[in-house]
Amino acid sequence: MKKTNSLLVIILTVLIFLTVANLVQAVEIVKSIPLNVGTTLAYDSYKGAIWVTTYYSYVNEIGMHVSGPTNTVSAISDSNYKVLANVTVGQNPSSIAYDSALHEIYVTNQGAGTVSVISDKSNSVVATIDLNANANHGGISNIVYDSGKGEMFVSSYTYGGVIVISDTTKQVVATIPLGNDPYPTGLIYDSGKGEIYVSYAGLPEKNPASFMSVISDATNSVIATVPLDNGIADVGAYDPATGEIYITNPINSSLLVISDQTHTVVDSIPLEHYPMGIGYDPVKRVLFVGNAYSTTYIISDRTKSVIEDVPISSVLMLYDSGRNVMLDLGNASIQFVSDDSLPSVSPTSSIPEFPAIAVLTLSVAALFVAVKLKHRKTVSFDS
Repeated sequence: MKKTNSLLVIILTVLIFLTVANLVQAVEIVKSIPLNVGTTLAYDSYKGAIWVTTYYSYVNEIGMHVSGPTNTVSAISDSNYKVLANVTVGQNPSSIAYDSALHEIYVTNQGAGTVSVISDKSNSVVATIDLNANANHGGISNIVYDSGKGEMFVSSYTYGGVIVISDTTKQVVATIPLGNDPYPTGLIYDSGKGEIYVSYAGLPEKNPASFMSVISDATNSVIATVPLDNGIADVGAYDPATGEIYITNPINSSLLVISDQTHTVVDSIPLEHYPMGIGYDPVKRVLFVGNAYSTTYIISDRTKSVIEDVPISSVLMLYDSGRNVMLDLGNASIQFVSDDSLPSVSPTSSIPEFPAIAVLTLSVAALFVAVKLKHRKTVSFDS
């Protein structure tokens, strides 16, 4: 009986230790850099930097808050958090993408209908690509890098389609019409299938765009349409471990899961309020999803469920592979969010997550069993 009690004490001690560790180590902001930035981020793995569009912000003589784009993008070190460079680009820079092969930064200038190309070695603009033949002076929004083809895909709402740029020639190599007077906005690159997913804005004067288009980068044509059940795709992320696309659906307050095999919605994860920023953490295989009420949800890509929610405000998230942290754009700052408390799993692991509450429950259960066994021993001895 003494051996049994000793074993129970050891087990209970380990469980309590795990509980305390889980409760103390929460997903949290480890560093916050105050900065007036736009709603776009790009991580430069070669330079170890975050590229952002910057905004001016001040209160004028009548007490009105005024803000706007500065026509400047900045590179910020993810190691010492200092500004490495400020580069002047075109009018109203709106979206940024990093070319990992050539170590270049592409910036869409929404107000000019151009794309600026920045070398991250010289911190200078090395090319300006005019898209006005299709974008019509400012009708461009987002940009995404296709590493398989060495191309940039740019969404244009005045053209009603997607423009393809070669990163070697810095020239437009294709235009992809989407039809039916669309308003394309978000772009997501699926590296596993060589496909681009296009989301649409639901404007008041247009019907809500309750679908997504899928473009093949082999043919530069639309190969599928994904119905979203009267929802709107906002921003999204690609999960290479499962071959799925995750899309925030603000209308239905949910996270939609799309299979890149069937091009259909295969799951819907209910969330609260208005889901906004989303980023995928490939090390811990979780998604970070923010909303409009200062909450960020941590969602497992294996169980398709929320394993933790933390009080972090976010409008955009991006994974920093150099630091193994999530970059969060919120509260007029760039925030570095640690994933240290999340369980480490291999890419093929099916082991479920055990958040602090689960470990605490196991600890209480072990304590209950130990007390019961102790009580039974006492009764037996007395009799």
